[in-house]
Order: sequence, then C-alpha cells, then structure tokens
Amino acid sequence: MFDDSAIQSARLAQSRVRCGSSRALDGVVVAIKDTFAIAGRATTAGAHPDLSTESATATSPAITRLVEAGAIILGATLLDEFTLGVTGINSHYGNTLNPSDPERSPGGSSSGSATAVALGECQVALGTDTGGSVRVPASYCGVVGLKPTANTISMSGVTRLSPSLDHVGVLASDVASAFSTLDVLRGDELADGGNPAMPLTFIVPREVYKENALGEAQAFFEFVNGLDRIEVVDGLALDEAWKANATIMLYEASRVHAEKLLSNRSRISEHVLEKLEIGRSISRQEYTRARRFQVTWQALTRKLLPDNRFLLTPTTPTAAPLITECIRPAFTRSITKYTAPFNLSGDPAVSVPLTAEGLPFGLQIVGRFGNDAGLRRAAALVESSIEGTREVGEQ
Repeated sequence: MFDDSAIQSARLAQSRVRCGSSRALDGVVVAIKDTFAIAGRATTAGAHPDLSTESATATSPAITRLVEAGAIILGATLLDEFTLGVTGINSHYGNTLNPSDPERSPGGSSSGSATAVALGECQVALGTDTGGSVRVPASYCGVVGLKPTANTISMSGVTRLSPSLDHVGVLASDVASAFSTLDVLRGDELADGGNPAMPLTFIVPREVYKENALGEAQAFFEFVNGLDRIEVVDGLALDEAWKANATIMLYEASRVHAEKLLSNRSRISEHVLEKLEIGRSISRQEYTRARRFQVTWQALTRKLLPDNRFLLTPTTPTAAPLITECIRPAFTRSITKYTAPFNLSGDPAVSVPLTAEGLPFGLQIVGRFGNDAGLRRAAALVESSIEGTREVGEQ
C-alpha cells in the first residue's frame, strides 16, 4: 500500500475539483500489478524477494500518465511468479484468494489486480497480458479485463515475460472505466469506432460449439443466441494459434530469465522452473516456425474482422476452477485456449462478466487490430445486453 502518496494524490485531486480544473482520472483509485516500475521502490514481479532487491530509478510511462491524469495509486498487487501462470498461486508471497469463493482460483497472472477491483478496493487496476493474464482473472473474478491492440501502451519500465506477446492491460468494474483508462494510457481519446449507422455483427468459431456442449459455457450460448446478428465461422485454427503462442512465450521467457536459471535456480518455484526449462528445450527452428505462423494468423484475423465485425468466445472454458484442480498441468494449459490466440495476433480483446451457475464467467469480444474504438462500442453493447438480460431474469 502506498498510503502517503495516495493521500497526497487524493488531496490534490480534491483541490483541483474545487477549483474547476479537474483531470480525467481525478479521484479514481488505481491498483498496480507489481511488474510496473515506480521510482524508489523494488518491483518484485512475484519472484523470490532475493531477486528483487534493487529499487527502480524511474517510473514506467504508464504509471506516470495515470498519475498526471489524477489517479490515486493505491499500491502494488500480487501476481503469479514472473507473470508465468494463470492461477494466482505464488509460493513466495501466498496465493491470491478469489472473492467469490476462496477455494477457487482467481486466475492470473494479474490475480491481485482483478481481486482488488472485484472487492471494490479500487475502480481500476493495471495488469499485463501475455496469454490471457488480464482476461483470465477478469473472467474468474467477475470484472472487465481489457487487452488493447499490441503496442498501444508502452511496456517501458514493465517487467517482461515474452517481448513478442506482452501487452499492458486494464481491469475495471465496468466497460466505460476500462476504456477511459485506456484513453489516458494512450495519451489520446479513441476515435469513434466504425460506422455507427452500420449494425455490429458478431461471429462465433464453430469449434467453440463443439468443445463446450455442457457446463458453464451454456451461459455464453444462452446470451449469444439472444443477439440479432450472429454468424458461425469454420476453420479458425484457434488450437494451432494457442500452440504457437505457447512456443513463443516459453522460448522467450527462458531467454529473458536465462541468468536467473543459471545462478538462482533454488529461488525459483518448481512449477515455474519446469516451464522455463521447457522453454530452454525449444529449438530455434521451432521458435521460427511459430513466428511464421504468427504472421499467417495475423493476416487471417485482420481479414476476418472488418470494423463492424467482432469475434465472440467464452473468455475461459469454465468458471473459476477449484485450486486443487490447478495442480494439473493439462488443466491449466486449457485455461488460455481462447485468450492466447489474440496475444499472438495482437488484436484488441476484452472480457465482460457473465454469471454461470452462480459463479463469475467471462465473455470475450475480439476486434480487428487497431480497432480499439470499435471494440469499445461492441463491449458497451454487450455489457448493456447482459445487464438487460439480468434485469428481465430478476423480474
């Protein structure tokens, strides 16, 4: 917790409001995933304390923009070690608890950021997303998780995992707050997305129907079936895209953390060490093939998603799993099957909360590369439709 600086920021925001010179985020409380550098403090990235003893000499541009816009920085949040995980399990600092059910995973790696928003401790939180690390915890904790177009927000001063796939993302209590924060982080307001006179069309990969006949995903299908303009598409190769994303991520992560693997192995948790060793075993040829597929995949999604067309999937295959399930590698690998492909493509994607069998469960909306403004429009429409469905159900 950054108590002193938060109190000072709150007083300054209050003073500006009184003087009629308020800024975009005056009074908005923001939590920060502990991967963003803040001058004068060490950034842990969820790693062993002995690996994060040096204080940062400069603050990351993303944090600077938030502060300049009037945000009140509450503190740094817990995460999976090195951001290499999607469960919220951390053997060095303790596991993050899911506010809906402490026996269930909150998702990760931006677990603390998602739970802080879900608990109402802040309106907005920053995270990072390399394979779904903003959208997965958003799904499991019942908040909005936004991954903008690749390179929209500077990664300077942010701990890296996989430079080809890393994104800064936003978790928020609602769609409007997420995109308003994105405006600040971009440094300009998103233009209107697409032609507002044209209706939005939503497409669903046929493989989503084949893979999710039962379970919590029924909440996704029930919602989708109520939309006006829905198309089902074949041959999207989501599984191949997921595999390419995993290859690139693990290969690059093992190189990013190569020095730690050599000199600090005993300070790395066993399950993280195992993933980094898998990355070390990936050959240059395998990595190059995955990068070539990335180019093909990017071309495919850009063609598939013109300005007024958006892809819908469940954000995660299920609602938050029990923590005991998260020890199974095959299960945890499946968690990012719908999110990781869009780190590979760099397309903007947002998770909007549904409810499935009494648990939070996310619906993912994906737009064309660069069409963050259109995604804002689509997400607002979906959010409004979900709220309308809930109101009818409560009557």
